[in-house]
Amino acid sequence: MNANDRRRPGHQRRNHHVENEEGRQETGGEKSKKAILLAAISKPEGITVGQAAKLIGWLENSCRGALSTLGAESFQEEGQERRYRLK
Repeated sequence: MNANDRRRPGHQRRNHHVENEEGRQETGGEKSKKAILLAAISKPEGITVGQAAKLIGWLENSCRGALSTLGAESFQEEGQERRYRLK
C-alpha cells in the first residue's frame, strides 16, 4: 500500500509547481525567496540581515548564509548597522 492508496476518495494530490527557465520548481505567481533577496540587495542602499529575515520569513543566521551564497558584499557606515548589497 502506498501513500496514494491511503487518501480519502475524491482527494487527489495537486501539483502547483511550475519549472522555471533554470529547471527549478516555483509556485505559480509567487517570487522565490532567492529572487526577493536578489531584488533587495540589488538596490544601492542594500539590506540589513534583520530586514532580510523579516522580508522572507527566515531566521537571521539563515539569511546571512543565503546572502553569502548570492555573492553579496557587506559594508558598514559609521554608526550604522551592517548592510549587504551586490558586488
